[in-house]
Order: sequence, then C-alpha cells, then structure tokens
Amino acid sequence: MAENKAEVRNLNAQQEKTFPREKKRNLEEPKRYLGIDYGTVRVGTAISDSLGILARRYETIPNRGEDFVIQRLCEIIEKEQIGKIILGMPERTDGKIGEMEKKVKSFSQKLQAASKLRPIFQNEALTSMEAEELMRETAVPLKDKKGLVDQLAAEIILQDYLNTRS
Repeated sequence: MAENKAEVRNLNAQQEKTFPREKKRNLEEPKRYLGIDYGTVRVGTAISDSLGILARRYETIPNRGEDFVIQRLCEIIEKEQIGKIILGMPERTDGKIGEMEKKVKSFSQKLQAASKLRPIFQNEALTSMEAEELMRETAVPLKDKKGLVDQLAAEIILQDYLNTRS
C-alpha cells in the first residue's frame, strides 16, 4: 500500500509538470462587478450580484469633480467587494474619437491609479436613450428621472458586459 501511495505522488508530480493546475481561486476573492456611466453632471453606478450574472442599479454620484467621484467610487469598491470595473465608453458611430471619449479615458486612468483596478471599457452607445425609454414605459415621476437615468444606463452597460462574457 505504501508503494502505491508513493507511485500516486510521483504520478501527480509528473502530471503537475505536464498539466499545471489553474491557480486556485481564493474563496474570499471579490466577485462583484461595478458598472459606471460617467457623465459631466452625474455618474451612474450599478453592481452585479456575487455570481456576476445580474446587474442592478446602485447609486447616482453628483459629479463635483473627478476627485470627489473617484473617492466615492473607491468607497463603493471597498464596501461592495468589487473585483472588476466596467466603464461605459461613449464611442461615436463614425469611428472618430469624441470629446467625451477623451474625458472617459482620462477619468479611467485616474480611477485605476486610485482603485488599483483596471477599468474595462464597454460601448455605451444609446444606453441613456434606452434607460429613458424604460422610464417612460414605467411612468417614473419627473422628479426621480434625473438620477435614475444614470443608474439605469450603468445597469445596462454592466448587464451588456455580463451577457457577453458568459
């Protein structure tokens, strides 16, 4: 029996060299995603469930400057144990780089430096329009629309990303 155990250990060691196991996932590793719809007036956020399957709107952050927004996002990242950031990228249909795209790229670099997480860009084309259409269909009161549209846009951005990665 002892010989068999030694043989099994040797075989396992040989297999490990030939077929290295994937890095074991830490069970404490954050699994949630943070979706962001960056705007010059407001920043909408959404987070995923712990399985990374469903997105839900989270919060609208008033854009009182990039430092303010980044500080609040870092608080959310820590509180909600975020492992990845999905940032909406306003890509133009003509392929040219627009002013807002430049702002989002600049913001993403500052967010990465502060959070130590590299944002993943997700095309956000028409997400705000889609969010506004959803609110019209559900008769959201006018006073609630401003902040909610940004959260819904972030939710759509994040859900689109989650749908394409599975």
